[in-house]
Amino acid sequence: MLMANTWLIIKNILYRILKKKSNILMHIVLPVGVVMGIFILFSFSTQSVYTVGIYDLSMSQSSEYIKNEIQSTGKFSLIEVSEDEIDTYIVEGDASFVLKIPEDFEKTILTGETPQIILVSLQESEGASWMDAILNIQVENLVDIAYGSSYDANTYYSVLENLKASTVSMAAKTVDDSSFDVEMSGQMLGMYLMFVLLSASMTAFLILDEKKRGTFSRIATAPVRPISYTMANILSNLIILTTQLILVLVLIKFVIKVNFHTSFWNMLIILFFYGLCSVGFGVMVASAAANINKANAIFYLYLSPSCMISGCFWPAEFMPDILQKIAYVTPQRWAISAIETAQRGESILLPILILAAFSALLFIGAAYFIKYKEKA
Repeated sequence: MLMANTWLIIKNILYRILKKKSNILMHIVLPVGVVMGIFILFSFSTQSVYTVGIYDLSMSQSSEYIKNEIQSTGKFSLIEVSEDEIDTYIVEGDASFVLKIPEDFEKTILTGETPQIILVSLQESEGASWMDAILNIQVENLVDIAYGSSYDANTYYSVLENLKASTVSMAAKTVDDSSFDVEMSGQMLGMYLMFVLLSASMTAFLILDEKKRGTFSRIATAPVRPISYTMANILSNLIILTTQLILVLVLIKFVIKVNFHTSFWNMLIILFFYGLCSVGFGVMVASAAANINKANAIFYLYLSPSCMISGCFWPAEFMPDILQKIAYVTPQRWAISAIETAQRGESILLPILILAAFSALLFIGAAYFIKYKEKA
């Protein structure tokens, strides 16, 4: 009888949600679309080619060597600019940054000193950091060549020409650099935790709609136990949330091809148990609140601060020590910990058990409030 009543309530809740296209859009399509959009934007950002302005006062073989080496990376597109154009290119965004090669660039190298190439940029960026590293390496290469040539200009030029016309064959092999995938997937999944909580709670708030329409009161007078009603809300929300999770993970892994550096099933298990906590929180708030306004106030008072201190928006290590400790009372922190643990190839049993404990406490709280309201 208990399961029969629960199943009837589940069907009613799912019917109410899915009968409207706007609800399907809100609870499934929109969350999936937003997360996919974020992942796509981050994926494209890693493939950017930076436009670099070159103001070459040296016009020497050494400066040509530097420009050729920069161009050969495939990450930078070089354009020659004049001194008067530098500010314009930077301010208007026509160039990510500009390199100023001094007039005495080659002369400084041939005297045994290390010249400086000036990098002009409005702000620090990943591309500028790459460029700075490339310049340091290549300038040191030229200094070493000059040293090996005993600072004889003719010998130095001869080495540069030989390097330019070198027939030495090179085999290129792409090495899997997991650092970006780990960082990006971790950051994006961290942000997705906020959407999971938001989506699960929005669905759970249907309880408040039933209170407003009087459906909740009719349920209370019917032969339906509070536990049946609570279980029905939890299970119906989990059905919708699990559908959303599977769609997101399948699209991210097999369409965008982001490497989670753990198995698909590990990631699904982690997000499922976190989703269980989110559903429990939403049902408990909806059961305790008298109306939708109070429920929203409680929910949003918890949402942003908990996501910020738990590491959803930025690494938790950036927060003060006291906030890092407080973060461990939030499910988000344990979900992120589970993701990081899985990516290291370690067991996720402990964080999963803690998420399960969070879920149990939230479900007990929801059942209590429903039973308390029934008696009142």
